[in-house]
Amino acid sequence: MTCRYLLCFSLYIAIYPGIFVYSINVLIKLLHKLIEQTFHFETKIAIETVSNKKILYDSDSLTGLQDEVYYIISYNIDQFGINLISDFHVLERINKDSIHRVLVKIKNEINWFFSTKKSLPKDLDSYKVAFNSYSSGLFSHEFLGHFLETDHFFRSPLNREKEWNFSRHLTIFENFHIPETFDDNGDPITKNIPLIRNGEILHLLSSRLDQQHSHNTGNGRRENLRMPVITRMRSMFVQPGKTSEEKHIESINKGIYIHKIGMGEVNIFTGDFSVEVSHASLIEAGQFTASIEPFHLYLDIRHFFDKEIVFCSNSNEYHSLCGKKGATVKVKYISPSIIIEGLGNAIQ
Repeated sequence: MTCRYLLCFSLYIAIYPGIFVYSINVLIKLLHKLIEQTFHFETKIAIETVSNKKILYDSDSLTGLQDEVYYIISYNIDQFGINLISDFHVLERINKDSIHRVLVKIKNEINWFFSTKKSLPKDLDSYKVAFNSYSSGLFSHEFLGHFLETDHFFRSPLNREKEWNFSRHLTIFENFHIPETFDDNGDPITKNIPLIRNGEILHLLSSRLDQQHSHNTGNGRRENLRMPVITRMRSMFVQPGKTSEEKHIESINKGIYIHKIGMGEVNIFTGDFSVEVSHASLIEAGQFTASIEPFHLYLDIRHFFDKEIVFCSNSNEYHSLCGKKGATVKVKYISPSIIIEGLGNAIQ
């Protein structure tokens, strides 16, 4: 079998050259082995190093020094000139283990692409919808987190609607276990903010620009010096439950299990939320029985109040990129798998 691979760099900052050389060699060897043993395709990989160094001063002294470095590994998989798969992963460090995890994810992407998939069932209203820990974190970030940013919340007519109470099992913290002390305005960060506790909204995220509406929580962030400081999420923690995902899945008679979702879109004025689900499986009598064709979830946040959410005991940490008003920053979420009752009618 003839194999081709191309390793390219969109940006390369050699902060730790030895580690980079070692990791890139590992990546090439593993990728070459993967291509030879599995499929015939061309893979393009870009490794970008993002380094943000910030020194904050008050009127006469040093306020704080912040140094953030992370890595973006993006890849495109083509076959016969046609792009099959494109995605990226955000890593806090580059080493043998992190590279291996990315390669495993690439292999899983390829296997999923070529797997046989079934169409969606017809009676979806009766189906429960389960999200793995990665998808539930992204779902919570997009569907709930952005609504609780003050500049969004008070611009939306939805904040004048009925009392905002979600599932009594839902508890979310923001600015969770972070090393930073000051935001990009130089204002102190309020850490471990309980945004939602037992389904009740307690706090919003705010920065200096919108503190007239809410206490300034120090969530002013910007991508770089050319961009304005706006209110952004930083690190979200969704509180897990006490029972394992496996036990909960065994109890589902008919359900859809979501492995991977793309970036969502929220309309802050109407409450509409949409997201593409690229990887999902059918659950029948507590077992995964088939892969499902991609579909979309369409939700209205007002119809989410009466949804019962089951939180599993597993909890995993993920890093991603978040775009808002043309600016992109790194975000983190720590989340468990969740199961939502009565969400099947949102699937299309």
